[in-house]
Amino acid sequence: MGIALTGLTALIDLHGRYGAFGSTLQVGRQGIFIADNERVAADAAIVARGLGNDLASIVGTDHFADEHLLPRFGAAPVIAADASAYEGAEIVHDFNDPIPERHHQQFDTIIEFGSLEHIFNVPVAIANMMAMLKVGGRILHMWPANNWLGHGFYQLGPELAFRIYQPENGFEFISARLGVAGQWTDLVDQGPDGIRNERGYTAGTADLAVIAVKTAHVRPFQRWPQQGDYSHAWHRVTGTGAPSSLQEGRGWRFWRRG
Repeated sequence: MGIALTGLTALIDLHGRYGAFGSTLQVGRQGIFIADNERVAADAAIVARGLGNDLASIVGTDHFADEHLLPRFGAAPVIAADASAYEGAEIVHDFNDPIPERHHQQFDTIIEFGSLEHIFNVPVAIANMMAMLKVGGRILHMWPANNWLGHGFYQLGPELAFRIYQPENGFEFISARLGVAGQWTDLVDQGPDGIRNERGYTAGTADLAVIAVKTAHVRPFQRWPQQGDYSHAWHRVTGTGAPSSLQEGRGWRFWRRG
């Protein structure tokens, strides 16, 4: 789990939108992985945001972002959650299983870079993050999109973000941006119009940065999300959003198991 150039620019974007991060959870303790050929661009982004003179003057020889980098964004305190304590996580919990209620609504900002694709039970892992965020708090994901085959269990696309960060799950979707070779493209949800949110081939590895804001502390996934273009087609033919057998709220019982 870590912060490359795309991750750094996503953090800068989040800070520009909302200001200081406040109490911050890292899902997996975030390392810093800015390649030598990315240093000039990283330094320029840091200067433009007024965070410092360059990356080296901020992080020095630190490997972990919570030591000096994240505090520059107003992150305090910074807590890490992981399935193991091997990298010094303060919350040791397997996100395949529901998070204990004592950790609910504890954080203003959640940063999840390069963790979700390594967790088999994605619905439970996402529900945990939703629960741990305070109302009004922000979550920032950085997901592997194209050309990461074999990196983890999954490559993840914008359809997932568009469908889960909905009012019925207590969230407002803010943005999804696809990063390829340092260039960002804003993605627009076309699912409600019956158009599949496919991006197709990219020339290199693609990262997907997602921002959402928590609007209410509710039980997520009381109905399973359905893909947008299918829901549009079902509604057009039947007048319902999805077959009732698929909509019934089995998700929360699944999330609470164990």
